[in-house]
Amino acid sequence: VREALKERELHLTKLAPHLVKPVFFVWPLTHKIWERPYVGIGMTIYDLMGGKKSGPRHRHYSPAQLAKAMPGMDPASNVGGMRLYDSVEDDSRMALMIARTAKSFGAGILCGAKVTRFTTTGHQVTGVAAVDRTTGQEHQFKARRVIAATGVWSGETATWLDEDAPTLLIRPSKGIHIIVDADALDLDYGILMRTEKSVLFVIPWLDRWLIGDTDTEWLEDKAAPVATNADVDYLLAKVNSALARKLTRSDVRGVIAGLRPLVQTSPDADTTKLSREHSVRSPAKGLHIIAGGKYTTYRIMARDAVDSAVGEDSPDRDHFSSFPKNRTADIPIFGAADYQTARADIQREGPFAGLPDQVLDHLVSRHGSAVRELAQLATADPALAEPIPGYHPYLWAEISYACRAEGAMTIRDVLERRTRIAACFADGGESILDQVATVMAAELGWSESQRGKQLSGYRTWRSAEQAALAENSDSAAAAAYARLMGGLPDQYLTE
Repeated sequence: VREALKERELHLTKLAPHLVKPVFFVWPLTHKIWERPYVGIGMTIYDLMGGKKSGPRHRHYSPAQLAKAMPGMDPASNVGGMRLYDSVEDDSRMALMIARTAKSFGAGILCGAKVTRFTTTGHQVTGVAAVDRTTGQEHQFKARRVIAATGVWSGETATWLDEDAPTLLIRPSKGIHIIVDADALDLDYGILMRTEKSVLFVIPWLDRWLIGDTDTEWLEDKAAPVATNADVDYLLAKVNSALARKLTRSDVRGVIAGLRPLVQTSPDADTTKLSREHSVRSPAKGLHIIAGGKYTTYRIMARDAVDSAVGEDSPDRDHFSSFPKNRTADIPIFGAADYQTARADIQREGPFAGLPDQVLDHLVSRHGSAVRELAQLATADPALAEPIPGYHPYLWAEISYACRAEGAMTIRDVLERRTRIAACFADGGESILDQVATVMAAELGWSESQRGKQLSGYRTWRSAEQAALAENSDSAAAAAYARLMGGLPDQYLTE
């Protein structure tokens, strides 16, 4: 916890203040006598671990004070509460900006590629082979060290070398979130509450509310985790236990599903009991595998993986002897430097001058100082400065920029990953698909046939997601998804 709080502070103040934002949560109390001092002690320790600069300390609320701050909560569901401080981000944007930061230091970024095997010299790993899924061409990349951060596939990665190679045992755990509109809940802060299995979050996120999550073992296709009808019912039931106005299916705008790569520590442990600590292993010379962990401590995970690789005892050890000490704690993420000045600049003049504050805040919270690059696109083509009708606060410039600067290659890349249109709007962007395809075709040079395949592929994916959501079990949902997705080219399955 101390490590995570330190990382939170770094990102809020230095590394990514454009992407990571402070947020308050309320922990509702349900027992009159023992719970307030019990939780209060825990939050005091939490505050102390965070240090003096970590943000406001926790605060106690009486039932009347909680009702005033959180009118959307059912007064009968609590006996007051406690407010605590934390932070929030869009994980997709963070991943993208970290990749762009690496690129600015000389890293090569290859989108749409699938690593198929390690290359070796003797008993040492000396690189990887990868297939470009847009062309089918195989590429080989040589390296003195290979670090595999392959998530839920970490357990299989080492077996590419030798079936008997020591490896990690990974237990994929599925988590889902549902998204509802901002006006669906009358709350000043988010909610953090205990369930019988884990913790439920109601998070202010992208001008909406993100509600989650679940924690259940996933035994189906790792490349395609999907939410079920039962998952959504579970979250609605849990959050409604605290709300005055109950949410219904009609309030749900989108659903997000993902997998946690938990490292198995006990053969019979439930996934909710498995540690979120990360683990670095070296099953062969030249190869280092990292698994587990959580998003908040990604920088620590990366540091540990690289330290393991450059510290390996092998004949070329001297090559790494002059490597500098890790300094990522002092390197701002792409877009962080001067982002507030960039916002003032685009507000004052140029194609974005006169846009509402909410739209400008949206642009800067996604792109940081790179918002100037979007403004340059819109200067050359004023139509790109226009809002996307029905999809506030997105602009057309963001669609073009996703292709030109952010490695987007498919409509799904743009609507699900570079933006959050697929999850935050009930139709997933259906009403603008033709225009999105036209903008992308101009940027990526698609033929009319390619444009048609992209449209068909995105619609098929949306249908597959909806088919899965109609089922109540993981196995039935995965089968329904696979039936529809089976005919699509590989590049539509995962990025």
